[in-house]
Amino acid sequence: MSAARIGVFICKCGGEISNTIDLGSLKEHVKKIPNVVYVEEHDFLCFNEGQEALKKAIREHRLNRIVIAACSPRLHEITFRRILSEEGVNPCMLEIVSIREQCAWPYSDNPSKATEKAKNMVKAAILRVKTLEEIGEVTVPAKLSVLVVGGGIAGITAALKLADYGFQVYLVEKEATLGGKGLQLGTVFPTEDCGVCMVPYKLERHRKCLFKYVELVLTNPRTKIFTKSIVEHVEGYLGNFKVIVRKNP
Repeated sequence: MSAARIGVFICKCGGEISNTIDLGSLKEHVKKIPNVVYVEEHDFLCFNEGQEALKKAIREHRLNRIVIAACSPRLHEITFRRILSEEGVNPCMLEIVSIREQCAWPYSDNPSKATEKAKNMVKAAILRVKTLEEIGEVTVPAKLSVLVVGGGIAGITAALKLADYGFQVYLVEKEATLGGKGLQLGTVFPTEDCGVCMVPYKLERHRKCLFKYVELVLTNPRTKIFTKSIVEHVEGYLGNFKVIVRKNP
């Protein structure tokens, strides 16, 4: 594998980050770390302009590892991975540091502490990205089945909706009957309807008794019901879980 050429991109996040963290000090700190060949800050890396700047820097500086210092990876990790892939860089060669949620926001009243923590987090990400190895994509078959735990109003509704989408649904309920807490209610606010009445399903215009929905889920060919049962063990991975359900006498 070729030598690491790391690019560090710092997002101002429209002031959410730059109003607290001293980005100038952060940049100077990052530039001194070995293998960092390019450092840039941008108002919004997630916007089109920021994405284009990232692509341009990867091409012009032959970057093969990227560190993004911005918001939580839950928000834009897929976007940044796609950009790396489009520019011929393995999308696994990416580290995202959440300096907004973990530095700027919690230390908004202490900029120096926020800046110091950001320096440490970004440095750690740089050291980690140097050790990453390329990983290829693997396609695995996924089973179109879903386990729903709990046979109350929410569980019944989820099971019926998923069955409508074509999934095989396994509904596990620890009690002897479906219905959950709804069976224990008299009337409910604000309509004063019977507690076991449910909101309209699909395009139905009127509320129906919960027992009607129990009948629907019991008779649906795509649903299998396990009452007086509990989930005892789960193993596997996304698209291919194995579950052990214990049925009580």
